[in-house]
Amino acid sequence: MYIFASDPHGTGQPWIDLVERAKQVYPKSRLVFGGDYIDGRPFSKETLDYVMTSVKAGAIALLGNHEQMMLDFIDQQDDFFAAVWYGNGAKTTIKSLLDLNHCCSKRMAKRLLQETDYYQFIKGLPLDYQTDNITFVHAGIKPDGSPTDRDYKLWAREEYWYGWENQSADKLFTVFAHNQTGKTIVTGHTPTCLINGFFNDPHVGYPDDEILSDTKDYQCPVVSVQFIDEPARIFTDNGCHGDLKGHNGNVVVLNDDGTIAKTFS
Repeated sequence: MYIFASDPHGTGQPWIDLVERAKQVYPKSRLVFGGDYIDGRPFSKETLDYVMTSVKAGAIALLGNHEQMMLDFIDQQDDFFAAVWYGNGAKTTIKSLLDLNHCCSKRMAKRLLQETDYYQFIKGLPLDYQTDNITFVHAGIKPDGSPTDRDYKLWAREEYWYGWENQSADKLFTVFAHNQTGKTIVTGHTPTCLINGFFNDPHVGYPDDEILSDTKDYQCPVVSVQFIDEPARIFTDNGCHGDLKGHNGNVVVLNDDGTIAKTFS
């Protein structure tokens, strides 16, 4: 069995408590973290410390797009990368990881972050983790089973949901893609309240043949998109990056065959 926990975005102890609850109930499960440990809430340090300690004990941790933004900021000279990360919560993360009361200059932040164990840890994170029946990845892999590049695994949204190859041409085609990979795909990345689309073939659940986005209450439960006789695509992001009170993560326990055993939220 596997425990998948993703996208805490600096939530810290409330998210850690959810993971620990899952571990207590399913102590023999393999723990897999799905990325985006930083940016958003003030406890990136506590969150990353927990992930790093867990990895030393045998857990798997994947890279998320927010960690990639941090790496780009540190490793690249172009101001574009600084603008991207600072527009997505860098200051809060920097203060937490460096234990600062106030954010320092960008030049100093680069130097200080590069000297931390966090930088070295993040730099070594893989993009996905494969079992016989499950693919764990931050954003997605191409649902038709074709090779998937790095950016797609970190950043994909609608192109993953609908199987778009040409976004400009396909942007009005919001029918969920079939999962032709032969494995359950488990992701975080996009708050599930934003996922929407139609089913064009027999599927599991959703009697109205569609999933509607929830931009009224912003509930972000675990969402499963599954056609009959295919493995599911499971979306888990609970919306921790946004200011949604009471949203501390979705921790999903999966059986070895990729089916969901239990969710902790």
